[in-house]
Amino acid sequence: MVKLLQHRELVFLEKPNPTIIDRKPKTIRCCCGYTINLVKSNFNSFRVLDYPYVNLYYSLMSLDKMPLFSFSPSVRAKSYVEWTNGNYKDHYTGYTFALDFDGETIEEARKDLLKVKKLYDQYKIPHSVIFSGSKGFHLVVDYRWLPQLSEERIVAMLGDLASMMKQIDNIPSIDDSIFDSRRVLKLPYSFCMGRIVLPLDDYQINNFNMEMVNPEYVVKSIKIKDRGLLERHTDQAEDQARNSFLELAKNFIEVENYVRSGIYPKTEKQEIE
Repeated sequence: MVKLLQHRELVFLEKPNPTIIDRKPKTIRCCCGYTINLVKSNFNSFRVLDYPYVNLYYSLMSLDKMPLFSFSPSVRAKSYVEWTNGNYKDHYTGYTFALDFDGETIEEARKDLLKVKKLYDQYKIPHSVIFSGSKGFHLVVDYRWLPQLSEERIVAMLGDLASMMKQIDNIPSIDDSIFDSRRVLKLPYSFCMGRIVLPLDDYQINNFNMEMVNPEYVVKSIKIKDRGLLERHTDQAEDQARNSFLELAKNFIEVENYVRSGIYPKTEKQEIE
């Protein structure tokens, strides 16, 4: 968990619950979690454990630096406004592509996931598959393996790609409702609704059942230490993976509309032929 948060925003979001009628669900953004002590400080300062419906998330945007925000409510509120009004863009380094498969049933989501995963395997796209914590899956391609475009271009490209995948390949469980630069995703290995947000290997995907993500089973049967996100197809250069991703995307969108004017972060303006 901590490794993934090295250059990401840690977020706490409370799931709406009909029994809570006297306040709004808790939303805590702009947290740092790149050390265990920082994670503990956030838990203690915001009394996270007092709210059983709070889940942990991380930002899909990668940052060269996630600043430390004060725990003082007044100071934090001012910093939060400045950050959300655009300061975060100064620290942008990349944006991760995440497809959220959320079907009527877990089996529907799994079948749709396998359709896209087969395509990723065909093009050798580096990716991870993660149980979402409820009744779906996340298919994630880290920003390192994607075209290094400006924030606006890559978010637009990936949002359009998700929508066209859903339409052209008839994959109804893809949730394409939210694609923006501040989008967040459930934090792998966190606890959600009595289950673990668990990265899955191919055997677990093909034979998935809810028992696999129960905390008792995970602790007893899975070696968590250094397990990571179980990325596939990482034995290649980043440029090779980026070109493969563009070739895949050309099946669904006009790639040139996004990449020819895209600006690579921290570098000169470039074009991808």
